[in-house]
Amino acid sequence: MATDKNPVDLWYVQNLDYVWVLNWRSEIDVGIKTVQIIKEAAQRKKHHTMRPEPIDAQFDLVKGLYIPQQRVCLSSFFFDIANYTTLKLKIF
Repeated sequence: MATDKNPVDLWYVQNLDYVWVLNWRSEIDVGIKTVQIIKEAAQRKKHHTMRPEPIDAQFDLVKGLYIPQQRVCLSSFFFDIANYTTLKLKIF
């Protein structure tokens, strides 16, 4: 499956069945990164990556990504947080 250059970290979010991929833009960790998502990751089918929804018509360039550990919860609300290079914060 094709990803951006230099994928360095993966998180599987079981309740959404998503894999989040953090990619460096160079071979060393020197600044901005990109995020991609693989939906329906546990399904036996051909997968492809997608990007989170653009902010201000620009694709996401991030400094880091935090995906909290899954907890047993009666609520149907789940959040992930990305720290953007343009001082924007988006909660997914």
